[in-house]
Amino acid sequence: MPRPLAILAQLLLALTAVAQDAVVLRPDARLDPAQPIRLRDVADLRGPAAVALADTLVWEAWAAAVAPDTGLALLDAARVKKALDAAAGASASRLTFRGSACLIRPISAAPEPSPRDAPSGPAGDAPDGPTLKDLIAPRLAVALGVDEQDLRLTFDPASAALLATPITGRTTDLHPAGMSDRVPMTARVFEGDRLVASGTVRVGVEVKRTVAVARRTLTRGQTIGPDDVSAEDRWVGPAAALASPADAEGSAVKNRLTAGQPIASGDLEPAVVVRKGDLVAVTCLAGAVSLRTTARAASDARTGEVIRFEALDDRKRSFRARVSGPGRAVATTAGAEEPPATTTSAQTAPTFPDGGGTALERPLRDEPPAALAAAPTTDWAHILRDAFR
Repeated sequence: MPRPLAILAQLLLALTAVAQDAVVLRPDARLDPAQPIRLRDVADLRGPAAVALADTLVWEAWAAAVAPDTGLALLDAARVKKALDAAAGASASRLTFRGSACLIRPISAAPEPSPRDAPSGPAGDAPDGPTLKDLIAPRLAVALGVDEQDLRLTFDPASAALLATPITGRTTDLHPAGMSDRVPMTARVFEGDRLVASGTVRVGVEVKRTVAVARRTLTRGQTIGPDDVSAEDRWVGPAAALASPADAEGSAVKNRLTAGQPIASGDLEPAVVVRKGDLVAVTCLAGAVSLRTTARAASDARTGEVIRFEALDDRKRSFRARVSGPGRAVATTAGAEEPPATTTSAQTAPTFPDGGGTALERPLRDEPPAALAAAPTTDWAHILRDAFR
């Protein structure tokens, strides 16, 4: 056999050996809720490497995750892969993994079908076992990062036939194709290598979220305090950008709000923490030296904004500093907008006042204040030298 063909044959044999080791997640399973879920309970194992992992613990206290309305628990592929990685380590990457989720139904009880589970076809046509409709809520809960009981869904009657498609023994590809109040869900159901059903289902979605609600009328520019908002659970669309109480408190009102109105993120902006003319404690950073002094703000500012300050001396010199909070700002010797990187090479001694309303942090080694004379002749250099006089 020519050498290239021999190499190709060896590669094919190696690939065939690898392909034999596969974990195929089943679309559904009926299990005892008193027993933990092991890999053999929810997956078909092919090849010696996969069979050796049959007793891998996948989900221990899974019964607590059974949704009360559907009587089902959703085991997603991510949880199974995590268990395989913990059990097999690096060798888990050599396994072929198929499947996206497995619906678990407890065998100890057969719950009555809920309205969401009820088939939409004529009486007597109810499918035996879970259907595509049973997967909608668990998949949306994962996509939105909420619990399944915090979802309220409505379905398009035109999709009733597709939703009633049985999924037992089949592979299902189901995912949201967008995010709005009516979420389009793209669905494909395979039996072996044959596509048995496909289409798009539009699902009306409402999510229960804890949002900030105005207790009273709030006007533009007003800073929101703890007594101005309340936390309430509201059913909202998945795309609604509403503020939480923690986000609202301390922010300024951008758009007028009325009592009882949920507060959207766009209704808020950072509050003004420094007003024009305020006296502000400014920290100047000069390498391993820092100086604290007081200056007057030349304009209003929010946290993070860089504004001009005026020194409190007869010369009325000015410099720029970044506002770091109510009544606080930070500057550098060059008046740059960004403070320098933290200095770690020099230790500092305790801060001590100089009697002039400032405080100085000096290196532990005794360096005379004259060392600052070599600093660039910026406004801050003058201020620093004046502080040592």
